[in-house]
Amino acid sequence: MTDLPQRILAFRSPGNDQTRFMLGLAALWLVRLVVATWAPLAFDEAYYWLWSKNLAGGYYDHPPMVAILIRLGTIVAGDTQLGVRLASVLLAIPITWAVFETAMIFWADSRLARRAALLFNLMLLVSAAGTLATPDTGLLTGAAFAFFFLAKLSQNDRGIWWLGVGAACGVALLSNYIALFLGAEIVVWLLITPGMRRWFFSPWPYLGGLTALVLFLPVLSWNAAHDFASFRYQLAGRLMSHETTLRFPVDMILGQIGLATPFIFFLGAAGLFILHRRGRHNPGALLIACTIWLPVVVLLIHSLQERVNGNWLLPVYPAFALAAAVGAASSGQTGHWGRWMAICRRYAVPTAAAIILIVSIQSVFAPLRFNNDPIATKLGFGWTELGKKIDGVIAETGARGLLTSDYRTTAWLAFYLPRKIEIVQVTERIRWVNAPPPTPGLLAGPLLYFPSGNLDMKVLARFYGRITLVATLPRGDPASPFSRNPIYLLEEPKGDQDTLLSLYSYPIWD
Repeated sequence: MTDLPQRILAFRSPGNDQTRFMLGLAALWLVRLVVATWAPLAFDEAYYWLWSKNLAGGYYDHPPMVAILIRLGTIVAGDTQLGVRLASVLLAIPITWAVFETAMIFWADSRLARRAALLFNLMLLVSAAGTLATPDTGLLTGAAFAFFFLAKLSQNDRGIWWLGVGAACGVALLSNYIALFLGAEIVVWLLITPGMRRWFFSPWPYLGGLTALVLFLPVLSWNAAHDFASFRYQLAGRLMSHETTLRFPVDMILGQIGLATPFIFFLGAAGLFILHRRGRHNPGALLIACTIWLPVVVLLIHSLQERVNGNWLLPVYPAFALAAAVGAASSGQTGHWGRWMAICRRYAVPTAAAIILIVSIQSVFAPLRFNNDPIATKLGFGWTELGKKIDGVIAETGARGLLTSDYRTTAWLAFYLPRKIEIVQVTERIRWVNAPPPTPGLLAGPLLYFPSGNLDMKVLARFYGRITLVATLPRGDPASPFSRNPIYLLEEPKGDQDTLLSLYSYPIWD
């Protein structure tokens, strides 16, 4: 990489276009930093934060990378909202660099590369992955760098880049199992690209695969030691046959239009068409096509019988940003198509920026109140105040701990409750297999119970002779029925309370 200094100068040089580009990126990243600092944690972020307190090779829901990143962030910024999200915010810089560099490798055009990097950061799903602490952050990092190392391989044909590909794929696999698509994409790319099939007869790709496997070994080891709980959870329902429907494919397509933001989505679609026509035998064009089309087609087929989560396609976004940059750079079209492309080029950046700004304001301040708000229901609005109220109930009752029956409530309470007492989720104990067990005798009480999951009160009556409603506390708007949370005091233990922890161990397949 002898031309790296020139690449950095192209990324940061002081011309008007470069200045606008850098200011645009800085503004986007500043908005992310503000949201990361002030927006309440989503329940899964608080859940992963609890994971980070007990690092392990795997967890029930996902591989361990998200917990590792949160642990690093909280070392720097403490157990704060920013600390939980700090690694996600900072990783945007190397990810953006990888997208920029990949575009430079393919086209040696700094203006097009800057456009690809900017459009990449303007996509709503990428913005969320660069703000919130979820497995998507590590997944996107691994996918972007795997794409970059494959581009380097196509540029200079050096086998050593396969080790970088393997390491990047390993990082992605340590983040999210959907990264398994990366291996399939690479195989298909080698098969359909003239001049690349020879790598099947070289040791380098297999050394890269071995690198990825070594990085993934902690996850395999953890699953082997825990009845393959994580694998079974992820596969539960995914491979089952349901009634065929066109609703989910339509949802998937419309969802991606929204997550990429509409005009960027159509620029990317146009760019894919242009790359197909102009570069059918070009390794870069074929790599972009394989990276995007293979998971899209597979997930579209899957969506005929099962809903596809929008973030499952996040690994294709670095390649899609390059395609969008190609679409934005195209010109000369006439007729309706030409007018539509001109509209997309003109409004892609301001529309995406406006969408991100609106979502960011809603995430921090929630000025708009409406039923089933996907942001307000996912983020922990009202939990800071509710935590203080529960703290008062704990002080009044002298409770030794707090029982819950779902992991969302458990995580939010653990993060936002001022008084750091033991919180035990009675159900789904496999989620907490890496954490220390409850203190001996804790379940004998007195305890508070925060009902929120599927634990029947009749079950608790088998273990406690006295169950008293001691408070009904609002979260957020007191007038909303959703906000009223009953709190019970559990006293007069009977039988063996510890058996509570074995009643609902494996929620998916038992």
